[in-house]
Amino acid sequence: MMSPVDSALYFCYSRERRYVPYHHFSDSPLAVLEVLSYAEAYASVCRSFVVRDMADAEVVEGIVEEALPNTLFRVKLANDEVVLAYLSGKMRLHRIKVLVGDRVQLHLDPYGGRARITRRV
Repeated sequence: MMSPVDSALYFCYSRERRYVPYHHFSDSPLAVLEVLSYAEAYASVCRSFVVRDMADAEVVEGIVEEALPNTLFRVKLANDEVVLAYLSGKMRLHRIKVLVGDRVQLHLDPYGGRARITRRV
């Protein structure tokens, strides 16, 4: 796998707003500087972008307050926060029913979106 700087050098952004392999530029000093500046900008963006996984998600417990369509639920957490949660794939596969008032275990989305119900407690 190429590093961000290598990939930016390989595909630098041309004036025509399309990706062009860097060897298509001339060998003039200005073209080399242009390629390097794009490479540095691309590398800084790649370093700031962090991909998070649901495996790193925080596990909490809550009580189901409301059942919504398409196996969505409003769940009240221990800190009185209400989140929208969906049923995990294994629970759908094995047709495990979740009712209002059930205590459930949730995996919170690291980006702050919906939570995933992984188990009835």
